[in-house]
Parts: sequence; C-alpha cells; structure tokens
Amino acid sequence: MTDLSAIRKMRSRLPGGLLLVALLLLLMLLAYQLWLSYQDKIRTAEITTRNYAEIFDARLQATLLRTDTELKLLAEEIPLTALRQKAVPYFQREVNSHLDSRLFNLQEMAGYRVHDANGDTLYTSNRANVANVNIADRAYFKRLRDDPGVGLLFSEVVTGRTTGRQALVIARALRDKNGKFMGIVHGILELEYYRKQFQLLDLGPEGVVVLRRYDNHAQVVRWPNIAADTNKPLAEDHPVVKRLSTGKRAVTLHYSAPPDNVARIMSIQAMQEYPFYFAVGFGRNDVLAVWRAQAIVVAVAMLLLFALFDYLLRRLGRMRVREEGMRTTLEQSEAQFRELAQMVPVGIGHFNADGRYTYVNERYLMLTGRRREDLIGRNWRRFVHPEDHVKIESSWKSRGEPGSAFVSEYRFERPDGQLTHVIGEVKTETGVNGQVLGYLAATTDITERKKAEANLLAAKQEAETANISKTRFLAAASHDLRQPIQAINLFRDALGRTDLSEEQKILFNFLSLSVHSLAELLYSLLDISKLEAGQVVPQISAVQVETLFEAVDAEFSQLALAKGLRFKLFYPLKGLVLLTDPALILSALRNLIDNAFKYTELGGVLVGVRKRGNCGVIQVWDTGIGIDAQYEEQVFDECFQIGNQLRDRTKGLGLGLSIARRVARLLNGEVSFRSRIGWGTVFEITMPLVESSALVENLAQPQRALDSRLEDENLSHLRGWRVVVIEDDPMVAKSIEMALQTLGARVRVFRNAEVALAWEEIIGADFYISDFRLPGMNGMHVLEAIQKRSEFPINAVLVTGETSPERIELTSFARWPVLFKPIELSTLLAAMSKSNPPG
Repeated sequence: MTDLSAIRKMRSRLPGGLLLVALLLLLMLLAYQLWLSYQDKIRTAEITTRNYAEIFDARLQATLLRTDTELKLLAEEIPLTALRQKAVPYFQREVNSHLDSRLFNLQEMAGYRVHDANGDTLYTSNRANVANVNIADRAYFKRLRDDPGVGLLFSEVVTGRTTGRQALVIARALRDKNGKFMGIVHGILELEYYRKQFQLLDLGPEGVVVLRRYDNHAQVVRWPNIAADTNKPLAEDHPVVKRLSTGKRAVTLHYSAPPDNVARIMSIQAMQEYPFYFAVGFGRNDVLAVWRAQAIVVAVAMLLLFALFDYLLRRLGRMRVREEGMRTTLEQSEAQFRELAQMVPVGIGHFNADGRYTYVNERYLMLTGRRREDLIGRNWRRFVHPEDHVKIESSWKSRGEPGSAFVSEYRFERPDGQLTHVIGEVKTETGVNGQVLGYLAATTDITERKKAEANLLAAKQEAETANISKTRFLAAASHDLRQPIQAINLFRDALGRTDLSEEQKILFNFLSLSVHSLAELLYSLLDISKLEAGQVVPQISAVQVETLFEAVDAEFSQLALAKGLRFKLFYPLKGLVLLTDPALILSALRNLIDNAFKYTELGGVLVGVRKRGNCGVIQVWDTGIGIDAQYEEQVFDECFQIGNQLRDRTKGLGLGLSIARRVARLLNGEVSFRSRIGWGTVFEITMPLVESSALVENLAQPQRALDSRLEDENLSHLRGWRVVVIEDDPMVAKSIEMALQTLGARVRVFRNAEVALAWEEIIGADFYISDFRLPGMNGMHVLEAIQKRSEFPINAVLVTGETSPERIELTSFARWPVLFKPIELSTLLAAMSKSNPPG
C-alpha cells in the first residue's frame, strides 16, 4: 500500500464529528493568534515609544547636567574684574577660549555667552559668535537680576535676535561675594537640533514627538511642528496633565486630544532633575494597519482552509519523512560545528534572542573563568563589567542590523575579581522573515595589549608633566633672581658714572663681568620661555654674511684674547647673502660660538661660511674636548652638559645648543654637528640664500638688531625729565632712582598703584616706568588708567621679571614696550630715547 493510500484510508476512518472538532479548534487557534498579534502590535508600539522617550530623556538629561556643571564652573572661574566693558580686551581671548572648550562633543548646544549687569554681551563662544546684543528685557534676565535665590534657570522658548532661530536658554547669575548682581552666564540649547532628531524617527503619518515643560506643560519643541503652540501649556483636563499630576514620571496612555484629536499610543518620560518631559506617540491607525491587513488575510485563509485540509493530510506523511531527514542532517552539522568550535583559538559563544547563552567553547570558558553550567541559560550582562553594558548595547543598536556584524571592546569579570579585556565580533542570526533568532560571538583576549597601552600612556603623561614642571620652574627661578640682579645692574651703572679711584675701577670691572655672566644665564632662560610661548616671530630679510661676521668679531674677540685662544673668521665668498632674520640668526650663532669657547682650553675657534647648493652653511669649529657618539641627541636637550658634573656656572646652564636648534628650526634651518673625542667639534647652521638680486636692495638699510648695545651718545637731553617709577621692590626702585638721577632726571618713586594714581601731578610726568606685577593692580592697567586721564599719549615702559609663556603672551598685548629683568641702564635709556621728547 502506498503512503497516499494509507493516509486516505486513515482519514476515511476518522469520524466526521472528530474532523469538525479539529477544524473548530484550528479556527479558535487562528483567532487566538490573531488576538495575540493585536496585543503584540500594541505592546510593541508602547515599548518603542517608551524607548524613544527614554533615549531622548537620557540625552537631554546628560546635556542639561553637563551644561549645569559648566555654568557653575564658569561662574566660579570668570573673574569679576572681567565683567566690566573696559576689561573685555584683556580677558576676551582667555574667556572665549574657556567658553569654546565647553562645547566639545555637544552638537545640541549653540554656544555659551556672558552678559554684564546691564545685559550687554561681553564674551561668547565661536559657535555663538554673533553681533553683540542686549538682553536686559528678557524675562529670564530680569528674574536672575531681581531674585538672588534663583539658581539654574530655564527660559521659555525664545527666538534669537541675530540668528532668528528658536532656542532654550539655560542661565545662572554672576554675583560677587556680597551678593551684588554682576551679570549672567548662559548656554543656548539649539531646538532646531532636536527638531531634526525627531524627523529622523520613523513614527508614521500620524506619529508625534514633543518636548514640554513639566511645571506648566508648555510646548518647547514638537514634530510635526505647530508653531502656534510654542510656549503654550496644555489644558488642565488634558489626559497627560491628569496622569502626570499623580506624581508618576513614566506613563503610557491611549487617548485622542486637541489640536488634531488623533487616536494615539503615547509614552511620556519625565526627567528626575529638570522640569521637562518627552512625549512620543504612534497613531493607533498606523500601528494596527499591518494587523488589519493580517486579519483580512486570515479571513481569506479561513475560506481556503477547508479546501486545503485534505491536501495537507496527504502531504503530512511525506513531510514527516523529510523532517526526520532534516533533523538528522541538522544534528550532524551541529556536532561538526561543536568540534570545530573547540579547536579554534578564540572564544565562541552563542546567545538566543534574549541574550542568554546557549553554547560556549572551552576557550570562552577560559576567558570568563567560569564553568559551562555557570553560563548556559544566563544573560551575558551578568559576566560583563557593568560599565561596558551601555557601550555594547549602543553598538548593538547602531550596527546590529539583521544579518550584520559589529565589533566592540569590553571586559569580563572573573570570579577571582580579575578583569579580562577582550574584543568581540558579534553576528546577528535571523530567520527567513527577518526576525532575530540569536547571536554568535567570536571573542579574542587583548588583556596584555591593554596593559601595554596603559603603560605607554602613563609614561607619556609622566614625561609631559615633567616637561611642563621644568618649564614652570625655569620661569619661576628666573623671576626670583631678576629682581636683585636688576637692582645690581642699575646700581653698577650709577656707580660707573661717578668718580672712581683706579682700585675701585678694577673692582667695578670685576663686578661688571660677574653681573654680565649671571645676566647671560637668565637671558638663556628668557629665550627658552619666549620660544615655548610661541612669541618669537621671525622677520625675514636679506642679511650680508660679512656684516654678520663683523658683529661676531666685535663680540667675541676680547673673550678669545682673555682665554688665550685663537679666534678666526673665514668668509672667502664675498657678497654672500642669507635670507633670514638677522637678530635670530645672530642669537643662534652666539650660542654656538659661546659653547665652543666654554669647552675649548687649547687651540682656538674658527667661524666660517660656505655655499652648499641653494643654501649657505655657517660652521663653528673648535679644538675642544669633543662629543662622544652616545651623546649625539642629548647635547640638544635643555640643561644637558658634557663633562660638567660639578655644575661649573662658567659653562652656563646647558641651554645654548637647545636655543640654537630651536631658533634654527624657527627660521626653516637646521643645526647639526660632527665631532671627534679629544680633537674638537664642528657645528653647522644651514640657511637659505637670497635667490633674487632685488632682495639685496634691503642691505642698503641698517641691519636690524645685529648689536643690541646702546652706542655711547649724548644723554644730556634727559636732564630735567620728570620720571615716575612704580615698583614694589625697594632695591629695584632705589637703583632706578639713583641711576636716572645721575643723568639729571627728577625721579618720583611709588611702591603701589593706588598711591601713584592718587598723586595729583601724576599726569604731568615726562616718562613712566612701571613694574608689571604690582599689589592689587598690574602695571599695564596702571598705565592704561594714567593714559585715560591724559590728553596726549604718554611715554612709558613696562618691566617684568616673569618669563613664563603665559606672562610673555599677556605682555604681548601691551601698547608700551616691555623690558625683561635684569635690565641694563643702556637698554632702559635706549627705550627712553625713542620716546617723544617732553614738551
């Protein structure tokens, strides 16, 4: 008997009533499935809207929390002196930079602004860098001004007067220690950003997403947009208002209400810390559209069911045979997969759609430190470090599309408390209709790599910290030494202008040499500070080598004679012209020649120049101790010195070669050297040559800054000058006073800015000398105050002993010359001579 005949015979023996009961049960089952599908659509819509609301809630919560923190910090960090209009030029760069740094990775923030007590814009981040406006008429400004008890304040939706865009202002008041209102600092939440984010959601034709205030249920931003409802609260009998009035923070409602009266499934998520909530809803018709189509299909299927029932019975036997064959094949494939999974060197894990383990290989057990029975049937979150859950889930949602794979780094928590760093590649398994069946993960141990990365990062941070500390130490030490050396310099110069005996002149000369040596060490520190601050800007021009070598000869000939060394200059190529900055190239060359003399006891020093291609090469030869090959790179490090374990100060601080290399690179050149131990060293500076003859015309002009010494000129024109000195260091002030009095100037000394500004005749002085760092007010502000009271530009100079990069950058904005201590009298007189004569 064939299978078909057997099935027919079996069916023929079935009672008619039993067949009818079977059909009725089938119909009930289909109806039940249809009802379950209906419930699933509703539940899916509720879950989806709730998830969307929670996502937007979490993002806005994080943004508001970060903005609140940033506003608190800004309120503490912004100096109250910066909240005056006249102080804006001095603080603008620093404060704007602080505001810009707060915008990192915050696309929804349009920017930060600071307003004074009158509502005028003082500072703004680049993202909000628009024309200055006055906000004194804004309600949130008035409330912050008039109510000292207000902390963080959220405005209603406002429209920018310069941008025309809607925004939410988050503001805090700025008050002094007495509670006086000084202004506000606020951040601007870009509502257009959220409107664009809302548009990206697939909510269907009748879907809606809206952000409202929790305190009055006023609309903040909505999609689809209804402009007339902005800042408009909901009615008291609105379903959302009634439900939230019970104190619940997360609810899901089914309702229809104005303005469109569309039946929706709506989820509301209210914030814990701030007065806002998100409402996300699907149109009920949109949600059930697919289900209705399914219901129609089921109804049609019911009509066809009776016709197909007989055919299904015939096919049943054959399907059972085929199913058994498929089950056997599947079992064989599963056995092969398990055997292969045990052999691979990576951890293999399989999860069902709920994230529970269904299979793990031995390598996976080693990575987690668990037994197989500890994992199977349990969720992966129990074994992964809690801090990594969000990262994995976000990657899962963004890249875990059906059939796709994503890669993520995370950590397993082992039973012994140890962490295993792994990188996992997860692939989503889907069925024929796209539903997720499970996930397959391949996991690789990267713990050792993470340890190596952490060690490298720690070493890098330690090196950077040490370098910053060294620079700050040099600047601080330089400042502390400059004050007494400044006084010594001017006392020495004043002493030199008196009648001295021969013995006193000898002592005076020795004193001058000692002060000059100490000043040179400090100038090296100043050069390092200027270079690190980026305040050295090359002024490129044509420089004749012959003129450059004449300056070198004048400066070092006496030094060579004093040490008993030969000093020769060799420049056979007449008319050789370099394209460089004359002052900077001379500074680099001075450091190289000075270094050669310090390490040469016998023989001499030769400075020569030659042409190499399109460049000129200046060479400094010496017959000194030489440089061992192991120190080839270290010789250019700051404070590194060969053969000076006892720190002989006559050999400097070990900064000369470092400065020379930095200056050369600033001029697009390079410093290199060759050396033999016991025979000597040759250093080379490579500079570009002038290619066009037209540039040589610049040589007719005086070579700039080739010699900074003040020529011996008649200084009688300074006699009778009225000079005001503002200096808090008594010794420095006295030295300046005595030095200028020897030239016939009338000097008035003040120890602080307040007393100086209170002097009635302060405006009548011919010249002002002010220290930068003064008690209560810095020197630049003192001179600004004097200038405002004067009808004509005042002649003045600022002096400072601070050489930190921050101080050098700040003084670069001064309108008067800035001299760095220690200052020789000739340098001070040169600055005074350049000013307009008193009239």
